[in-house]
Amino acid sequence: MDKLDEETVTTLKVANIGEDLLHSLSRDDIKDLFPGPANFLRRRAFWLVVNDEEKVETTAEILQPSPPRDSDRSNEEPNTSGIGSCHG
Repeated sequence: MDKLDEETVTTLKVANIGEDLLHSLSRDDIKDLFPGPANFLRRRAFWLVVNDEEKVETTAEILQPSPPRDSDRSNEEPNTSGIGSCHG
C-alpha cells in the first residue's frame, strides 16, 4: 500500500481491507469505496497500483500513431540472395 495516497489507505483501513484482499476487489467494489466523479482519478490510480503486473495503456498511448513499418526496414540491407523472395 506504499504507492497509494493517504486518503485511499485510510478508506481501505476503515473498510477493513488489507493488502491480501486488494487483488480480489472488482471495479464495482472500488466504485463503492470511492464513489462519484471526484474520485475518478483515485479509482484509476488504485486500479493501476493493484494491477501493476499488467501494462495498462493510457488513452494518450492508445491514440498515438505507430511509426510506419517501412521506417524500421530502411536501415536493413536488401535481401539479394533470393531466399524468402516472393518471385517464384
